[in-house]
Amino acid sequence: MNSKNLIVSLLFMFGISFGQSWNKLQDFPGIARDDGATFTIGNKVYGGTGLKVGWTCANDFFVFDLTTETWGVIAPLPLIASRQYAVGFSILGKGYVFGGVNDTGSFLNDLWEYNPTTNTWLQKLAMPSIGRSGSVAFVINNIVYMVGGRTATQNAIPETWMYNPTTNSWTQLTNLPVNGTWRGVAFTNNSKGYVGLGKNNLDQYHKLFYEYIPITNTWSPVLGYSHNGRAYTGYAQIGNFGYLFAGADSLGFIDNSFEKIDLTNFSTLVLNSFTSISRKGCMAFVGNNSFYITTGVSATARFNETWKASDVVSIHDFEKDETVLVFPNPATNNFTITLKDTKLKFVKMYNFLGQEVLFVESNNSEVNIPTSLETGVYSLHIYTENNKHLFRKLIIN
Repeated sequence: MNSKNLIVSLLFMFGISFGQSWNKLQDFPGIARDDGATFTIGNKVYGGTGLKVGWTCANDFFVFDLTTETWGVIAPLPLIASRQYAVGFSILGKGYVFGGVNDTGSFLNDLWEYNPTTNTWLQKLAMPSIGRSGSVAFVINNIVYMVGGRTATQNAIPETWMYNPTTNSWTQLTNLPVNGTWRGVAFTNNSKGYVGLGKNNLDQYHKLFYEYIPITNTWSPVLGYSHNGRAYTGYAQIGNFGYLFAGADSLGFIDNSFEKIDLTNFSTLVLNSFTSISRKGCMAFVGNNSFYITTGVSATARFNETWKASDVVSIHDFEKDETVLVFPNPATNNFTITLKDTKLKFVKMYNFLGQEVLFVESNNSEVNIPTSLETGVYSLHIYTENNKHLFRKLIIN
């Protein structure tokens, strides 16, 4: 195998994400805080609550437009619903905030529903169990599964509950088979839920993930995965990939790491680390094939910053997408990009080092691009008029 082919093979064997970088956006418009709750409806992300500078819990809420990447204000939760360590999720066009702990130290079991059409909050049926904070949630087939949390008397509990928003009803399910979990992470894939990391009832850090199958109401450990343990981690999901941002490790160290987990086999890829002050307790979300974090706390300060990790999806994650065709590939002097059912806005190309080497604007569904670039493998980032961001690898001979 020659050197060029070896480089190409290694690049795509390990799923390198070309062009992935961190950029600071408009600040979160509320007071700096940590451990708020978020949910996403359409192209808008809603974030609020948390522990503010001054050590008071928040009830305010804000909206981030993924198209313009700007923040706005929405109706707050009622003042009596101020809290930290709540969990957010969305189902059928509505957003929800569950649990947490308030300024008086009361652990909460209430559930609030947000209607974006009317910009109003409605209190729903509370979980028929003790209050808890720091639970994790995942949604499968318009049902939310709420796992773990910390209560007034225990560091962490292993309970699993199901909430059906259509019937406004709760059902208790099989416990997570560990000694509780608190401030972990949760993902879904192939109609299964995955919960991992966080702390247990002995304040020890979990290093594994567990898989939940709704149709059998059973949990089992995910084999072949192990982590050094982390809590207060920001997490979000794009397709079959889960993303983990920073947090605190078992020694109390707050890091700036950024990782991607392939949820089909739980292989892990280390992405470019965060380039500013390390933090934990961020609100995290995704959109535009990018990962965003806002707010959070370091060892010395709380933040209201918003940051974006661009292009976190690797080239081969989208190679089977038939909405875009790039030919010839490999190319020599020029190549053509053809789109189905949409038109281009612009194209960027990055080299192996993540440097932008080409930028082309177009409002056509097909464009021919001449090139005199050096021999090698490149990443094409194709932006369309319907706000899609498509990826292709391109080899130049």
